[in-house]
Amino acid sequence: MVPWLIQMAAVAAILLAPGCVTSSPPVPHRHTVAPQSTAQCRTFVMWPVSGPSAFRGNVVVHPPEIESLVAQRIVEVERERCPDSELVRPSRATPVAAIPGYAAAVNRTSISALTTFELQAAASALDRGANYLVVPTIEQWNQNRTDDPVGAFVSPRNRIAISLRLMRLRDPVVTACFRFTNRALVTLNQPAARLLDNRFDQALRRLSGDSGTYPQCRVDN
Repeated sequence: MVPWLIQMAAVAAILLAPGCVTSSPPVPHRHTVAPQSTAQCRTFVMWPVSGPSAFRGNVVVHPPEIESLVAQRIVEVERERCPDSELVRPSRATPVAAIPGYAAAVNRTSISALTTFELQAAASALDRGANYLVVPTIEQWNQNRTDDPVGAFVSPRNRIAISLRLMRLRDPVVTACFRFTNRALVTLNQPAARLLDNRFDQALRRLSGDSGTYPQCRVDN
């Protein structure tokens, strides 16, 4: 065999041998940008507050169960953007000092009244590394039922109203707020929780995505 043919055959045998793979030089991996969930996107959710007249209707509901339902729904949506979002629950621990300027920031608006629990929750959230706090207030949660087909169209219907406020904790300011309302078209013996629909989730996403300050709450009817 011609010498150069023997050399070509040897090279081909090496390249085709099992376990021998040719590849280009390794390229360093580019650093991926992680979600800003710790430094700039750490948002906590306060346990919802509700007034004594918030829960009405001819169906008895348990306020702690409704508050828990609303709280978990808000945390679930917030974690889409901020995976480390946490819920700040009521506590009987020793009261902490309020964040300087927090009460003044809230009182400059015409939003829901400031509560002692909110002052404590805001201070606790800031101490745990949060930058923002979502403050929900259940203003109305009417749940009704009727056994009369005609009454389904004329009886008091299910209705909910929830105010949402986004507070910046350092240099406190109300960065955004939203008042969500929804009511049933007819009374069909269904829970009012059905009114906490996708529009509520969208309102939450807009709340967290807003960057301006809002002295008045916008109403979603």
